[in-house]
Amino acid sequence: MTLYLDTSVLVAALTNETETARIQNWLAARTSETLAISEWVATEFSSALSLKLRTQQIQVTHRVEA
Repeated sequence: MTLYLDTSVLVAALTNETETARIQNWLAARTSETLAISEWVATEFSSALSLKLRTQQIQVTHRVEA
């Protein structure tokens, strides 16, 4: 079975949010063959991180690392 990952899952996994640890643990338990993302995820992910940067939820270095 293939699982589709929404952009919000990746944002939470790669930034410091309330659910970050839980999502990272969930992802770690999966194999890459079972995960899929849309072609739009890169654009949506970049947009989400830009919003976090503008609202001072993250710093520039955190955006680059993510």
